[in-house]
Amino acid sequence: MFSKPIWILLITLLCATPIYTQSVEVMPGTEYFFADVQFFKPLDKQYRTTFFHRTRVQLDYDNQTSFFTAGYFNYTTTSGFGPSLVSRLDNGGGNLDLGVHYYRQGGQATFFGLLSASLTDGGVLSWFSIFRFTPPLTEEWKLYTSVELFTVLRKADHAASIQRLRLGLSHRSYQFGLAANLLELGNDFTFLDDNYGLFIRKEF
Repeated sequence: MFSKPIWILLITLLCATPIYTQSVEVMPGTEYFFADVQFFKPLDKQYRTTFFHRTRVQLDYDNQTSFFTAGYFNYTTTSGFGPSLVSRLDNGGGNLDLGVHYYRQGGQATFFGLLSASLTDGGVLSWFSIFRFTPPLTEEWKLYTSVELFTVLRKADHAASIQRLRLGLSHRSYQFGLAANLLELGNDFTFLDDNYGLFIRKEF
């Protein structure tokens, strides 16, 4: 769990400057309703130092709710690599990670990958990545594809892996289409609560 000074520092930093909503996504699915809100704030004019925050909530049809919220403080060099400090909070408690990320955006494709180790839970490593490809179809329409991966290893054992897959269309600031959220647990990669549905996303 986080100590009180870390929480105070994070909250102070969040409140000190305005944060801009980046996107909001909702996904009604076969197993649960999923929502994802993302915020982004550059901390310098060169966009080298940035703060990214996201909150995800899922509500199943038995009214069971789970949530995940995280803040990413990133410094990105001209090579695309840089350090990241990540604070996480979910139903199981809080965590603080330190890692190295790679970011690249060019034309129709965007990639972000982060390898991090927990500072508060020894032996836990995680990998997070997101790849988006949005080639134009017409002057106003684009193909929208997104692959998001998250894997947690605990003392070299596989704890959990998540894949969030999106395939659809993009029109101006809106994206919509087919969606799948997949979850595998343990060393045998047991599938649990795979969620299929439709997504609607709004960029700001």
